[in-house]
Amino acid sequence: MRKLAWAAGSFSAAVFAACYLIPGKWRLIAAGILLLIGATGFLLRGNMRRRVFLAACFAALGLSWTQAHHLVFIAPAQELDGLDTVAAFRVTDYPQDCGNYTLVQARLIEAGMPKARVSLYDYSHTSDKLSPGDLIKAPVRLRSATTRYDEEIWSYTSRGVFLTGTLLDAPETAGQWNWQFLNFPKQLGKLLKEQVQRFFPEDVAPLMCALLTGDKTALYQDTRLCISMQEAGLMHIVAVSGMHIAFLVSFIRLLTGNGKPAAMVCIPVIVLFIAMTGGSPSVVRAGFMQIFLLFSAILRAESDDATSLCAVLALLLLCNPQSARSTSLQLSFAAIAGIMLFSGRIFQALYDWARKLFRIKRKGVLSLLLRFLFSSLSSTLGALSISAPIIALTFENISLISPLTNLLTLSVISVCFSGGLICCIIGAVFPFLGTALGRLLAWGLRYVEFIVQGLGSARFACVYSVNPLVAVWLVLVYVILALCWVFRGKRGFRPTVPVCASLCLLMAAVLFTRLADNRDALRFTALDVGQGQSLVLQSSDDAVVIDCGGPESESAGETAANYLESRFLRGVSALILTHVHADHANGAAELLWRVPIGTLILPADKQNDSALLGEILAAANARGTEVIYLEQDSILTVGDLELTLFAPAAGDQTNERGIAVLGKCKDFDFLITGDMGTEGELRLLSHTELPQTELLVVGHHGSRYSTGDELLQQLRPETAIISVGNNNSGHPHAETLARLSANGVKLYRTDHSGNITLRVSR
Repeated sequence: MRKLAWAAGSFSAAVFAACYLIPGKWRLIAAGILLLIGATGFLLRGNMRRRVFLAACFAALGLSWTQAHHLVFIAPAQELDGLDTVAAFRVTDYPQDCGNYTLVQARLIEAGMPKARVSLYDYSHTSDKLSPGDLIKAPVRLRSATTRYDEEIWSYTSRGVFLTGTLLDAPETAGQWNWQFLNFPKQLGKLLKEQVQRFFPEDVAPLMCALLTGDKTALYQDTRLCISMQEAGLMHIVAVSGMHIAFLVSFIRLLTGNGKPAAMVCIPVIVLFIAMTGGSPSVVRAGFMQIFLLFSAILRAESDDATSLCAVLALLLLCNPQSARSTSLQLSFAAIAGIMLFSGRIFQALYDWARKLFRIKRKGVLSLLLRFLFSSLSSTLGALSISAPIIALTFENISLISPLTNLLTLSVISVCFSGGLICCIIGAVFPFLGTALGRLLAWGLRYVEFIVQGLGSARFACVYSVNPLVAVWLVLVYVILALCWVFRGKRGFRPTVPVCASLCLLMAAVLFTRLADNRDALRFTALDVGQGQSLVLQSSDDAVVIDCGGPESESAGETAANYLESRFLRGVSALILTHVHADHANGAAELLWRVPIGTLILPADKQNDSALLGEILAAANARGTEVIYLEQDSILTVGDLELTLFAPAAGDQTNERGIAVLGKCKDFDFLITGDMGTEGELRLLSHTELPQTELLVVGHHGSRYSTGDELLQQLRPETAIISVGNNNSGHPHAETLARLSANGVKLYRTDHSGNITLRVSR
C-alpha cells in the first residue's frame, strides 16, 4: 500500500507543479530529467532505491500526462475560439435558470469537431425545457474556456469544460441519446428536488435541497442566509463532501446494520449519489475513499487512509489534470489531510488538558461530554489546519466562529440529512406522512438557520486577509502553534498559551489598523471590482461607499464588504449610488446585508422600476436603512470629509440622470461623475462653479463619450482613477486616455493596479 502512496503522491505533485509552476514547453524536458534521476536511484540501497525510482517515474508520468491532456483535449477546443457555426450537442444536465440567462451543460458531438464538454449560455431562455440525453442542433458562437477578454482563466477547465458557447437562436431537438438510461442519476436528483419542494415548508426547502443534492440555486436567492453561512463557516454543509457521504453511509447502516451486506449496499449507493450530485471533486474524493474502506472491510485487507487519499487524488487528476486548479478539490483534500494528520492529536491534547484541569475521571458523564465536545472541535481545527491558508487566499476571510457553529449544528444537520432522505422516500408512497415528517424536520433546519444568523452576525465572527495585518496574524498563529508543539515538554501540549497569544496578536492587528486609519483625514480607495465601480471613503471612524457594482463573477458586494470589515469599521454612514445600473449597483444589496449602513442615497429617477432597484430597496428595508431619493443638491459631512451631492439633471438616458459627487477634505478636492457623458458634464459645469481638483474619478470607465475637454480644463486634475476591468466595450478608449495625457494627468487603473488607495494626512 505504501508503494501506491509514493506513486500516486508523486504523480499528483507533478500535476500540480505542471499546472502552477512549469509552462507547457518545459514539461516534457522536466519529465526527462526526472527519469534520469529515477535511473540514478538504482545506485542507492534498500527501500530508498525503490522510493526514488517510483517517485521519479510517476512524477515524470504526471508532467507528461498533463502536457498530453492539454494537446489532446484543450488545444483542439482552443482552435474553435470565436467560431460561429451550427453544431450538434448532447445535453448532459438539466438547464439552470441563472436570471438573465439559462445555462445548459452539453457535450459537442458535431462530426469533425472535438468531443468537448461545453457550457451553453442561452439569453433568450429558449432551452428551459431540455433534459439530459436530448440531442440538439443549434447555431452557436463558440469560445475557448481557457481565456476571457484575452486573459487566462481556469474555472471552466478545472471542471472539465473546455468550451463555452452563446446560443444565437433556439435549439432544435433532434432525438434522444441511445444510452439514455445512464442519465438515471440526474433524473433521480431532479425527482429528489421535487420531493423536497413538495414536502418541506417554503422557508426551509432551499436549505434542505442544497443539503441533500448540492443544488444551491434556490438557496443563493436568500442573500442574508448565504452571507451568514459564509461568515459562520457553515457553507461546507451545502457543498456536497465527505460529511454527506458519512451521513449517507450511517443512514444505510442504520437500515441494514454493519458487516459485508451493508458494505455491498453502500458501494453502489455511493456511486449513485456521486453521479446524482454532479461529481464535484469533494464528493468524488469522499465517495471513493469510503469505497476503498468498504472494499477493505469486505476483503479483510489492511486499510491505509494516506494511501487511499493519494490514490483518489491521482485518479481525479488522471481524469482531468486541470482539476488541480479547482478550489473545491484543493479544499477537500486539504481538509481531509488535516483531519488525518492532526485531529487525533488535537483531540488527545485538549482532552488530557481539560481532564487534568478539571480533575475529571476517564469514565463517566463528564468524560463522555468532553469527548463529544473535543471530537467536534478537533475535527474542525484539523480540517482548518491545512485548508485555512487556501481559504484566506481564495475567499479572503477566515471564520473564527466556525468551531462553535459546527459544534452546535452538525448533529442536527446529520439528523436533517437522514430524515430528509426518509421523508422523500416515504412521501413517494404515503404523501401525508412525507408532509408531516417534512414539517417536523423543518424545525431542525430553522434551528440551524437561527444559529447561523446569530453567530454569523457576531463581531469578529470573520477576519479578512485583504488586510495585510490579518494575513501576518494568520502566519504568526501557525508559527506560535508549531513552536508550542515542538517545545511542549513532558507535560504535553497546553492550548492556553497559543490561544491567548493568538488573541492578543489579533487585538494588536485591530488596534494598529484603526490607528493607521485614524492617522489620515481621508482614505480614498477605488476597489478592484472588474468592469464596474465601488469607491470607499474613510474619515475618522466613519465611511461612505459610492457605488457598488461590477460583473457577477467579481461580486462587488462581497469585495466591498470584505474590505470594509477588514478595516474593522463598525458601519457605514451612507451608500450613494450614482445610478442603478448593474456595473454600479448590483452588489449593493449584498453590501446592505453584510454591513450596517445608515442611509442609502439614490437618484430621484422616476423612470427606474428595475428588478435590481427592487432588490436593493428590499435589503435596505429589511436592514432598517433610511432611503433618500436625491431631488436637490445636498451636502453630507463625514468626519473631515464634506461631500456635495449634485441632484440628477434631466436626460434621455439613465447615465445622464445620475448623481455627481464633489468631495473636499482639507486641501484635497475630487469629483465623481458615475457614467455621466459629456452632455451631462456640460450641464454640471453650467450648474455650478467646480474648483480645481486633485483627483478625478474618470466617468463611465474611460468611455470616449465622457471626461470631455471642457471638464478637464475646468478641473485641471493632478490624478485620475479609472475603475475598469475586462470588457467588450473597449474601455478605456484611446481618445479618453489621450485627453488625460494631453492635460498632464497622472493616471491609475484598477485593472492594472488592483485596489487603489490615496491618503490625505491630518
